[in-house]
Amino acid sequence: MSAHASTVGVSVCTVARHSIRQATLADCEALAAFIAEAWVAAYATVLPRPVKAPGSNPGDWQTYLSSQPADDRVWLATARGGRIAGYARTGATRDDDLAGRSGERWAELFGHYTDPGALREGTGTTLLSRVSDDLSARGYTSIALWQFVGNPVAAAFYERRGLPLDGARRASRYGVDEVRRAARLPLVDPNLAG
Repeated sequence: MSAHASTVGVSVCTVARHSIRQATLADCEALAAFIAEAWVAAYATVLPRPVKAPGSNPGDWQTYLSSQPADDRVWLATARGGRIAGYARTGATRDDDLAGRSGERWAELFGHYTDPGALREGTGTTLLSRVSDDLSARGYTSIALWQFVGNPVAAAFYERRGLPLDGARRASRYGVDEVRRAARLPLVDPNLAG
C-alpha cells in the first residue's frame, strides 16, 4: 500500500519500507556510490570485463541534475535514514523508430537498479510502478528499455511486470548486445490483472 504526496513540486511516495522521491542535488554523492555498487552486482557475470559504471561520478550527477531535461525524472527509493535502496531514471525515448510513431508518446527507462542486498523485497517493483504512474500522468502512452543479453535476473523481472521483448537488438559499447523491451502504459503486473 502506498500514499502519494506532493511537497514544493517534489513528488514523494511512501511505502512500507521506502520513500520514493525525485533526486536532488544533495543526492549526488550517495547516488553515484549506489550506482557503482549496483552496477557491479548486476553485471559482474554479464559483462565480459569489469567496466566503470556510467553514473558513478558524483560530478556527472551534479551537472545532469543542474540542467536536467524537462521530461527526465530521477527517482530514488530511500530507506530509513535516507540510504538509497533503489534508482530509476526516465525521459523521452531516444529511439527514432519509437519516437516517430503517430499517436503515441514513448518514454524510456534509462536505468533501474535495486540495492543488491535487498533484491526481491519489492523496491524495484515499487519504483517501476511509480515510474509508470508518473509517465502516464504526463501523457506518455508507452515505455521502452534496453537490457543486456545474458541477464536472466533482469529478463525475468521485466517479463513478470509486463515488459516483453519487442524484437529490437543493438550492440553496446560494453561488449554485450542489448535487447529492447516495450509496453503500453500504465504498466500492469500480469500476475495481478484479473
